[in-house]
Amino acid sequence: MPTHKVKGGYKWGKHGKVYPTKKQADKQGQAIYANGWRENKSIDMDKNLVRLTENDLHKIIKESVNKILKEDLDNNSLRNELLNIKNDVDEAIKSCEKGNAKAAIYDLSGASSTLRYLIRILS
Repeated sequence: MPTHKVKGGYKWGKHGKVYPTKKQADKQGQAIYANGWRENKSIDMDKNLVRLTENDLHKIIKESVNKILKEDLDNNSLRNELLNIKNDVDEAIKSCEKGNAKAAIYDLSGASSTLRYLIRILS
């Protein structure tokens, strides 16, 4: 997020202190980055529409589930997590069928989060 001119001086970001010089505001930005801040790369759902068919969704999940199952891990918690993924995908499909793209993306993000979690613990 760049430094920008505001009434009374310069500011880094949308909120916070107004500095008399651009150099001071830039220094604030460097400190914010040094403390771990990263710019939010959120997607505007109205501008970036992803179109997936029901078959695409099934294929993505089937491949992911098969990849995990190949690890030959046979325990209840893994099965439960895979069922959660399946349920999220089923909900996404229902949302798509109802024309609710935002709900479908939300459901798919839940499935994606669970997959990332499983990949992290299986790696």
